[in-house]
Amino acid sequence: MLFLNSPAGKAEMKRLAITTSGLYSLSVGKIRGIAIPVPDEGARKATIAKLGQLMKLCDDLEAQIQRSEATSAKLVEAVVAELVAHGDGPIPAAM
Repeated sequence: MLFLNSPAGKAEMKRLAITTSGLYSLSVGKIRGIAIPVPDEGARKATIAKLGQLMKLCDDLEAQIQRSEATSAKLVEAVVAELVAHGDGPIPAAM
Protein backbone atom coordinates (compact mmCIF):
# COMPACT_ATOMS: atom_id res chain seq x y z
CA MET A 1 0.00 0.00 0.00
CA LEU A 2 2.82 2.39 0.85
CA PHE A 3 4.48 1.76 -2.50
CA LEU A 4 1.25 2.15 -4.45
CA ASN A 5 0.63 5.52 -2.74
CA SER A 6 4.21 6.68 -3.30
CA PRO A 7 5.13 8.88 -6.29
CA ALA A 8 6.84 5.90 -7.96
CA GLY A 9 3.82 3.64 -7.39
CA LYS A 10 1.38 6.26 -8.67
CA ALA A 11 3.54 6.79 -11.75
CA GLU A 12 3.57 3.02 -12.41
CA MET A 13 -0.21 2.76 -12.08
CA LYS A 14 -0.70 5.78 -14.34
CA ARG A 15 1.66 4.21 -16.90
CA LEU A 16 -0.39 1.00 -16.91
CA ALA A 17 -3.80 2.67 -16.84
CA ILE A 18 -6.03 3.11 -19.86
CA THR A 19 -7.67 6.47 -20.30
CA THR A 20 -10.91 7.25 -22.04
CA SER A 21 -11.88 10.90 -22.09
CA GLY A 22 -9.56 11.70 -19.18
CA LEU A 23 -10.84 8.96 -16.86
CA TYR A 24 -8.22 6.35 -16.01
CA SER A 25 -9.06 2.71 -15.44
CA LEU A 26 -6.79 -0.04 -14.24
CA SER A 27 -7.71 -3.70 -14.48
CA VAL A 28 -7.18 -6.13 -11.62
CA GLY A 29 -4.83 -8.12 -13.83
CA LYS A 30 -2.61 -5.09 -14.39
CA ILE A 31 -2.63 -4.29 -10.68
CA ARG A 32 -1.56 -7.87 -9.91
CA GLY A 33 1.32 -7.45 -12.36
CA ILE A 34 2.81 -4.41 -10.62
CA ALA A 35 6.22 -5.29 -9.22
CA ILE A 36 6.50 -4.07 -5.64
CA PRO A 37 10.14 -3.33 -4.76
CA VAL A 38 11.34 -5.05 -1.60
CA PRO A 39 14.61 -4.02 0.07
CA ASP A 40 17.31 -6.67 0.31
CA GLU A 41 18.04 -8.38 3.61
CA GLY A 42 20.89 -6.01 4.49
CA ALA A 43 18.70 -2.95 3.99
CA ARG A 44 15.90 -4.54 6.04
CA LYS A 45 18.31 -5.33 8.89
CA ALA A 46 19.73 -1.79 8.79
CA THR A 47 16.19 -0.36 8.90
CA ILE A 48 15.24 -2.55 11.86
CA ALA A 49 18.44 -1.55 13.70
CA LYS A 50 17.73 2.14 13.06
CA LEU A 51 14.15 1.72 14.25
CA GLY A 52 15.47 0.12 17.44
CA GLN A 53 17.74 3.13 18.03
CA LEU A 54 14.89 5.55 17.39
CA MET A 55 12.54 3.63 19.70
CA LYS A 56 15.15 3.78 22.49
CA LEU A 57 15.51 7.52 21.89
CA CYS A 58 11.73 7.91 22.13
CA ASP A 59 11.68 5.91 25.38
CA ASP A 60 14.50 8.05 26.81
CA LEU A 61 12.68 11.26 25.83
CA GLU A 62 9.45 10.02 27.35
CA ALA A 63 11.24 9.25 30.63
CA GLN A 64 12.86 12.69 30.59
CA ILE A 65 9.47 14.35 30.04
CA GLN A 66 8.00 12.39 32.95
CA ARG A 67 10.88 13.48 35.20
CA SER A 68 10.42 17.11 34.11
CA GLU A 69 6.69 16.93 34.80
CA ALA A 70 7.33 15.47 38.26
CA THR A 71 9.85 18.24 39.00
CA SER A 72 7.39 20.88 37.79
CA ALA A 73 4.64 19.46 40.00
CA LYS A 74 6.96 19.54 43.03
CA LEU A 75 7.91 23.15 42.28
CA VAL A 76 4.25 24.16 42.01
CA GLU A 77 3.52 22.42 45.31
CA ALA A 78 6.43 24.24 46.95
CA VAL A 79 5.27 27.62 45.63
CA VAL A 80 1.70 26.99 46.77
CA ALA A 81 2.93 25.88 50.21
CA GLU A 82 5.08 29.01 50.47
CA LEU A 83 2.15 31.24 49.48
CA VAL A 84 -0.13 29.52 51.99
CA ALA A 85 2.49 29.84 54.75
CA HIS A 86 3.09 33.52 53.99
CA GLY A 87 -0.28 34.38 52.49
CA ASP A 88 -0.51 37.84 54.00
CA GLY A 89 1.95 39.39 51.55
CA PRO A 90 1.66 40.18 47.83
CA ILE A 91 2.49 37.60 45.21
CA PRO A 92 6.03 38.32 43.89
CA ALA A 93 6.17 39.81 40.39
CA ALA A 94 8.35 36.94 39.14
CA MET A 95 5.39 34.57 39.35
